[in-house]
Amino acid sequence: MDPHPHDVGIDTGMSVKERAEVVLHLKKILGDEYVLYTKLLKFHWNVNGPFFGPLHSLFQRFYEQSFENIDLVAERIRALGENTPGSLAEFSKLTCCITEHPGKYPEACYMLEEILHDMYSIIEHVREDEKKIEKLNDRVTSNMLLGLVEKREKEAWMTRAHLEKAAKPMAAKEVIKKNVKKIVAKKVTKKTK
Repeated sequence: MDPHPHDVGIDTGMSVKERAEVVLHLKKILGDEYVLYTKLLKFHWNVNGPFFGPLHSLFQRFYEQSFENIDLVAERIRALGENTPGSLAEFSKLTCCITEHPGKYPEACYMLEEILHDMYSIIEHVREDEKKIEKLNDRVTSNMLLGLVEKREKEAWMTRAHLEKAAKPMAAKEVIKKNVKKIVAKKVTKKTK
């Protein structure tokens, strides 16, 4: 295809090589964000148990935020002059730190643990990428990534708070089970005497 007669170059103050390197980092982040987005949808749809309501809502807030992150990163890639990946196959190849588990539907507390682990992985990788991008003199992308880290850190805090609350009823349930077993054992012992 012939270039458009009014085709203009991109002049961001960065070299073509620098822009290409920034885009490589952004594509990995995009892959991670999209795979996490998909996992959050799965958990939103499949969560059950006594904490269904709050977790259903929490996962929805998180996947809505993930969608905003995805759009932000994708549009930054376009602003730097590259095409944005847009298929599940591409996102699966691009992700560097998020693992899917097809056909697995964990209990609610394990969903939270998995999401928390994924958030920490994304935070770590985005921080590493941000440092590399800052060295390429792309402060716009660097600042954008710091904003993503800030959002993920807040979500990690919210997830930890849910895990702390979820742990108490689980512990209480185990204590009740042990006490019931002791009572039943005492009754059985009395009947056999």
